[in-house]
Amino acid sequence: MRRVLADLQPENLEDIIAVISLYRPGPMSSIPRFIAGKKDPSSVQYLSPILERSLDVTYGCMVYQEQVMQIVRDIAGYSMGRSDVVRRAMAKKKAAEMEKEKKVFVEGQVDENGNVTVPGAVRMGTSAEVALRIFSEMESFAQYAFNKSHAAAYAVVAWQTAYLKCHYPVQFMAAILNSVVGNPGKVAAFIQYCRKHGIEVLPPDVNRSQARFSVENGKIRYGLGAIRNAGANAVAAVLRGRSERPYADLFDFMERVELEFINKRVVESLIKSGAMDEFPGCRAQKLAMYEVVMDSEVNRRKNMVAGQLSLFGENTLAAPRPTLPKLPEMSRRLLLQYEKEITGVYITGHPLDEYREQLERMPYNVHIITEYSEEEDWERYDRMPIALSGMIIETRMNTTKSNKLMCFITLEDLYGSIECLVFPRVYERVSRLIQVDAAVTVKGTLSLREDEAPKLLVDGIEPLETAGTGSVEARPQRFYVKVENRALVPMMQNLLQTHVGTVPVRAVIEGKIYDLPAACAVAPGPELVRALEQLLGEGTAKLA
Repeated sequence: MRRVLADLQPENLEDIIAVISLYRPGPMSSIPRFIAGKKDPSSVQYLSPILERSLDVTYGCMVYQEQVMQIVRDIAGYSMGRSDVVRRAMAKKKAAEMEKEKKVFVEGQVDENGNVTVPGAVRMGTSAEVALRIFSEMESFAQYAFNKSHAAAYAVVAWQTAYLKCHYPVQFMAAILNSVVGNPGKVAAFIQYCRKHGIEVLPPDVNRSQARFSVENGKIRYGLGAIRNAGANAVAAVLRGRSERPYADLFDFMERVELEFINKRVVESLIKSGAMDEFPGCRAQKLAMYEVVMDSEVNRRKNMVAGQLSLFGENTLAAPRPTLPKLPEMSRRLLLQYEKEITGVYITGHPLDEYREQLERMPYNVHIITEYSEEEDWERYDRMPIALSGMIIETRMNTTKSNKLMCFITLEDLYGSIECLVFPRVYERVSRLIQVDAAVTVKGTLSLREDEAPKLLVDGIEPLETAGTGSVEARPQRFYVKVENRALVPMMQNLLQTHVGTVPVRAVIEGKIYDLPAACAVAPGPELVRALEQLLGEGTAKLA
């Protein structure tokens, strides 16, 4: 789609509406003709001059359902109501009804009294041959065409969001994060996207964070409401407590916040998430002291309510503030683990940061796999060979009925985690590599089932340091494409160029075999297969 837009250079909303409608099976083959017509209007040709009334806005290409309705009215004299009946019959592929309608379109229709109810194309001056060609083209495209009003609504949203993302990227991404705040996996994916595109995501802070993700000096500040255990009432209490001035330290926080809305679990979560990092002391010290400080403050408030104060004033009974214990900070790994536990994402870093460049080059990650599982046609990805790289964060042993050992691994990458199943035959071979905190590349086949989280059935494991980004044992060595119509070759090449990689391509074009040059090598994946099948037909692209 990005390549099509780059070639088209849209200049108005009408162009965006057309591209959204064209980028579908059926109309997709008209994209080159549409672009050529926009760049050179003199190249546009019509089967009949009458078609210019309905197709001029799309440079002679049939794109919208409304155009089909207008064509049958202009060419054959249909009424508004009957034109909609034709549209519905075409969209639902009712063959018998369409065969009947084709005759009416060409020859017209007369009622039992001899009155002409539908003039037909021939009566209105179009030859039967041309009328049949027009009807055939309508029949082909109407099966997949959008109605224009539907595409227009999408186009408006696409234009508005593209404008915001271009001119206000930080605000836009903050809004996106707020829209997925209940989904830690998506929050993690968007935070990684922000970092990749130079947008810094700041950790939560009890003095600076709002309830939601917010913009602060050109950066995104993590929202307190996205912290686990921090409910709406607790967050509101934190915000009210700092309304006059920022909290100075852990003790000041406890003294000023409304403790009826804050419990120990909330404070612990705030510390673990890094929201109190600006206070004096390290996280280990605060975690060691927060319960003592909170209990002391609760008792102080009880005493005040009971009036147990001396005649000489409150200060004579006020116990001195305890000091933070002298403790070293926790390991970076543990700090990051707590962040992940409380926020669902790593904020101040990631245990896999040293492998980030290598991971970004991998063709698959957990976020991509999750998106596959949420698609309507998720079955097409089942048993797909893939390789995922990440860190083993959990292992669980099990014994099969034949008393052999197998293992369940939780593999985590920069975007999320996935369960991997290591069956006995494979476990015997790779058991030495299965260790918590080990950075590995896991190769296997994807297992997708309805209403179940995706799983990876493991074929092999190797250390991430030695794993090649293209070293998937099950990955095919050649990508095959079958093209029945040579006119579609340019579109096929465009799609290949959007998935540049190292796997050579062999094309079968109208029965002849061609090994495409190295410049056409691809990074094979389901997106490419799906796009080619939409253009060329089912089963025309495969890895073998």
